[in-house]
Amino acid sequence: MSRWQSFADAIFAASRVDNDETHRGVGQAQRTLRSRTEWLNGQRFGALHYSGPGTNLEIGLADGHEWQGGASTAKNGITATPISRLRKSSPHRMPGGSTVTSSAPSRYRIRVR
Repeated sequence: MSRWQSFADAIFAASRVDNDETHRGVGQAQRTLRSRTEWLNGQRFGALHYSGPGTNLEIGLADGHEWQGGASTAKNGITATPISRLRKSSPHRMPGGSTVTSSAPSRYRIRVR
């Protein structure tokens, strides 16, 4: 099997379109995502804290934030699943004091007008 065929197979498996029962796999994924978003919303986290070697990052979450993810139904009644399955919540507008380091060199191309 070629490298590209392996890559395509991995994409189809992750997308749950690699068999004749795609709708069942997607349905199960939707139930799992709904369960996770309900759990996240029930926790009412005030911030997300990431730490590791040289990193201590805290991102505050907006008061009353709501986690969203999975399928959504449009005004015309059609239900669709976006590619980004677990959508983020809203960060708080006031940043905290944090430190982030990278083990790889970073390149920035910023143009200020």
